[in-house]
Amino acid sequence: MRRRVGRLIQDDVVRISAVPNLARMGYTTTALIGIQSGPGRSDEVAEALATLEEVHYVAITTGPYDIFIWVGLESAEMLGNLLHTRIGVIEGVQNTQTFVNLSIKKSTHGLGL
Repeated sequence: MRRRVGRLIQDDVVRISAVPNLARMGYTTTALIGIQSGPGRSDEVAEALATLEEVHYVAITTGPYDIFIWVGLESAEMLGNLLHTRIGVIEGVQNTQTFVNLSIKKSTHGLGL
């Protein structure tokens, strides 16, 4: 098993990383946020979102939202502040819809091998 994992790492098939438990770190509010950007602005907006410390995941997607992000914060108040003062002011952001996580039933942090 150790040899197989070593080979997967060497071949850049897998990377070993630590995944923090946000709830244990005091981040009690997590949410998915769907973002609509202006025409041709998805990459630019996604790059700006990726620089925000509270944002843990950024994906350019298909469907009604151009981008989805996942955020972790200490409170709902901080989420509101992030939406109004940091995300909403990014040039190219046209609309957001926030989905607050009530509970997480499964989180694999990647594919199982």
